[in-house]
Amino acid sequence: MANWQQFDRREQKILLAGGLIVALILIWWLLVKPLNAMVDNQQGVNVRLGSQLQEAHNLAAELKTLKATGSANIDSNSLMRLVSNSARSHSLAMSNFTPNSDNSVSLRFERAAFNNFVEWLNQMEGGHNAVVDNLSITPTGDSGVVKVSVRLRGNG
Repeated sequence: MANWQQFDRREQKILLAGGLIVALILIWWLLVKPLNAMVDNQQGVNVRLGSQLQEAHNLAAELKTLKATGSANIDSNSLMRLVSNSARSHSLAMSNFTPNSDNSVSLRFERAAFNNFVEWLNQMEGGHNAVVDNLSITPTGDSGVVKVSVRLRGNG
């Protein structure tokens, strides 16, 4: 406090103003700027997720249309071979594959690239006339990677 008293009133005001400016700059650099960066990043994530959601809605509508127009029959053995080969060709690794007695198969993919899975599912329904009986898609912690459970049956 004794050092403060050695300055005259005008110098004290200048030092207070300088200290206030330094404090404001520190608050900006340490608090406001990182928060703005986080908000911008989150907005980018929201835009990407919104476009993925729109794509999923479009694919669901297309899936509905494909279900209504499918006509070819697939037997149980060909369905198992078809599913296995086509999943591999789309770089999808099945963690569970269960053939069912009603000409269907239940599949689980623990870590599937969403786009690869959608392309594969489109091929299965559009190109091979398989029908999705049940589908569950759960996001993982990684962007673009999902956990999927699906039950497919041969159309017929």
